[in-house]
Amino acid sequence: MPALNDQRVLKSVSGACGLSGFAVAILAGLAADNPASVILTRALIAMFVCYAVGMFIGIVAARAVREAVVTHAQRNPAPEIEEVRRTSGATRNARKPAGASGVQAEAA
Repeated sequence: MPALNDQRVLKSVSGACGLSGFAVAILAGLAADNPASVILTRALIAMFVCYAVGMFIGIVAARAVREAVVTHAQRNPAPEIEEVRRTSGATRNARKPAGASGVQAEAA
């Protein structure tokens, strides 16, 4: 079962594809001077087909992103809290005090 965020992606992608298919079918029907009933029937069919295609695309995209995130997390593990504290304290103590940058102040 997809996660909540995956559901949002699926709904967004499939909805966008369905509405795009509907709009293209309406414009194509108007350009071909078809009757309104034919235009709307074909547009509704195109909307449902494009919605299904968009659902498939959303599922594939969500799975690809999920796998990429898992792979990245495995290759780049987050450091432990104690390690971060230890290294940040060492770098903080190694900094030069203010004014010790080696640049001489000009005499007034």
